[in-house]
Amino acid sequence: MGKDRVTKAPRIPITFPEALYESLREASFRQHVPMSAIVREALREHLHRSEAEVPLPFGNGEGP
Repeated sequence: MGKDRVTKAPRIPITFPEALYESLREASFRQHVPMSAIVREALREHLHRSEAEVPLPFGNGEGP
């Protein structure tokens, strides 16, 4: 009856400084990939690096 729906990531508009936008545009052209793919990969790498740097307070759940 219903079609399987593909979950899409939300689209969030981002404004870049002009120099960064031009750099992304040129990289996109040279690599033959969409600018969004370059931005997603850079964000993925940044988040991966950040995860290791953020200390998380782990405890046994019994309070202070």
